[in-house]
Amino acid sequence: MPLPKITLGLIVLFMMLFLYINADIVYGIYAEQVKTVMVAYFLLLAVVLASFGVGLPSMSLSIYEIKNFALMFILTSLVLLPLQFLQGLSAEVAITTALGFGLFHAFVKAFIEETIWADILKKRIGRYGSAITFGLFHLAVTFTAGGINFIAIGILMILRFIWDYVHDRYGIMGSVGSHFAWNSFTLGMRLI
Repeated sequence: MPLPKITLGLIVLFMMLFLYINADIVYGIYAEQVKTVMVAYFLLLAVVLASFGVGLPSMSLSIYEIKNFALMFILTSLVLLPLQFLQGLSAEVAITTALGFGLFHAFVKAFIEETIWADILKKRIGRYGSAITFGLFHLAVTFTAGGINFIAIGILMILRFIWDYVHDRYGIMGSVGSHFAWNSFTLGMRLI
């Protein structure tokens, strides 16, 4: 039985507002960077929604969608867990990072990116266009963070293809779950 229909996108916007308002307390020295990212993602979402004349996604969260989110989060986490240890990330640090407010940040980014690239752009410009624009977006992000990493951009383009197929099979919540696990992993690697 589905739960009442909610505008999950509106909940994510409130999460973004919470992160923005509390960035100094939650993120300390990273507060300004997080605020900049939140503003950039808000503007990106607003521009894409306005350009394509669509609204924030709303859905009835059923047990099926929650199960898909959890399943894809767990499967992706199991794939990424050995990579954390190969990079020298201790289990204590990985768990501490996963429990922090970084989870809000990782979820917000995953939800917005999946809404834009899987729900909107893939339907209008196809899988290849979606992957290319996803890579270009992250190229801009890596450039502003201090350098261009073409290997990371290539990996992200491949991930976009994977997340598009996950979206086709498990819906938006499945692709958000997998993307959320990836963001949590990469956020943990950055906070070391």
